[in-house]
Amino acid sequence: MQETNFLALFRYPREWIEDLINEINNAKNWIYIEIYRFVNDPTGIRVRDALVEKAKENIKVYVLVDSFGAKSDTNFFKPLIEAGGQVRFFTPIPISLAIFSEAHRRNHRKIIVIDQISYLGSANISNYSLDWRESIFKFDDPDLARRLVYFIKLYFKHYKTYTFNQKKFHRIHNVNGMELIREIPSIWKQRIRKKLNWLLDNSQKSIKLATPYFLPMGSTIDALIEAAIRGVDTQIYLPFRSDVSSMDVLRNYYLGKLWRAGIRIFFYLPTNLHAKLLLLDNEQYMIGSCNYDYRSYLYMHEINMVAKDPVVVNELEKYFSELKQDSIEFDYDRWRERPVLDKIIEKILIPFRFLF
Repeated sequence: MQETNFLALFRYPREWIEDLINEINNAKNWIYIEIYRFVNDPTGIRVRDALVEKAKENIKVYVLVDSFGAKSDTNFFKPLIEAGGQVRFFTPIPISLAIFSEAHRRNHRKIIVIDQISYLGSANISNYSLDWRESIFKFDDPDLARRLVYFIKLYFKHYKTYTFNQKKFHRIHNVNGMELIREIPSIWKQRIRKKLNWLLDNSQKSIKLATPYFLPMGSTIDALIEAAIRGVDTQIYLPFRSDVSSMDVLRNYYLGKLWRAGIRIFFYLPTNLHAKLLLLDNEQYMIGSCNYDYRSYLYMHEINMVAKDPVVVNELEKYFSELKQDSIEFDYDRWRERPVLDKIIEKILIPFRFLF
């Protein structure tokens, strides 16, 4: 299988932002950004101002941010728009009864293309998460860049759309050995979930999964347990405390069952672990924006990549090794003895898990 032109795996947004601004400054033709959160804060201002300078040089600049996640508005992007950049807010929240059925469908994808350089991963443009543990992949691949630009242009054109054509926006693309899986809100399709479960079902030696919000569907829990039972070394990495406390409470509901099946669970201590990573048999991986939870599959637009580049695999092995060194392992006895109130809250919230 052909290797990708992989350049780097950034662990922290602080180092990624510096690299991103450097690439923006060196752009020759175009810059496309599609991201969930682009915040009006010192980090967001630095990136915006770099984009403004390139727009003044007649470089094509396109920015698509989610209208809910952005934490910024048209006024924030006014200097970029005045310089010739194009800015869109994905599916503005409707001021009508439709707010209950449509407002939660958000664009969670994180794609940046600068000429033939591409970034794909888990991080946003924000001060808030600068020191989180993330997973941002950088590639130098013109074919990949062109395909990602195609994806962004489609969403740029349909940025006010709430219901997307399944065939047009859901089709899986293969580029130089990389499988690009696009997720759109769906009750039935859920291609990323189905691919995840297929990968788990076909693993032979090892599974390493990192995710910030561990609230998997029943089919994924079954796939993880079945893998552990057949002897696959299965490890799950979670933040000790995420930025969403309700998710931390809910995940406790599942942990004992997984541990009893032989799955090892680790809690990352230094900061919030916001990476979304899957490494199988130390030869295949899934990366991207999807959190592998109910909400991501039902309500979010996501993008993930599945591939077997040995250079990336080597980086991921290092990544998980680093996580393990800075984590503590799940304590089953302590879990059993957690406060009764916590157990009651878990049982109350579990029926509403698709809302978190």
